[in-house]
Amino acid sequence: MAEALPDQAWPEGEGWRGRPRPWATVGAAAAAAMAAVTLPWPLLPVGCLFGWALLLASLVDARRRLLPDVVLLPLIPLGLAVTAWESPAGGWADALTNHAAAAALGYALFAGLAAGYRRLRGRDGLGLGDAKLLAVAGAWLGMEGLPNVVLLAALSALGVTVALAAARGDRLSGGASIAFGPYLAAALWLLWLADGAV
Repeated sequence: MAEALPDQAWPEGEGWRGRPRPWATVGAAAAAAMAAVTLPWPLLPVGCLFGWALLLASLVDARRRLLPDVVLLPLIPLGLAVTAWESPAGGWADALTNHAAAAALGYALFAGLAAGYRRLRGRDGLGLGDAKLLAVAGAWLGMEGLPNVVLLAALSALGVTVALAAARGDRLSGGASIAFGPYLAAALWLLWLADGAV
């Protein structure tokens, strides 16, 4: 995986093999602690891996406006596998169908929204990385979870953006750019933890 993440995706001079930033280490420890207090044992290792992958994708997106495929795409089959494993005996096929359809719908919704925005405004709004991340959300949460992820991420992004602009004395404009991936990832992580809580 190290070779698949270019050094350009990291802060200058840091690179994949460089010394991690303290907040990345704190974030990884916080994700593990949250998983430890909310998930039953069989899910704990998977929950930590999932949280760390979302954190990694968020850090790259916040810095470079890029959600790396090498991090996101494996989370889709992993989410489907966890869904099948957690399902009651005899119900895994229905659960797997629901989550696979949610992954496809999540991608299609954001990819369609991105294409429509580009056509109307002549510039990019959402990236396809956001669409892939919503596909990950569908694989892990199913159809019922998609609206909640989008709503929580949108409200969080709006609240943080407005608060930061007010603190800096900046004025918001329609051309402002924010990385939406970290908000989607945080919403997905929190909702999945809540769903799998002991």
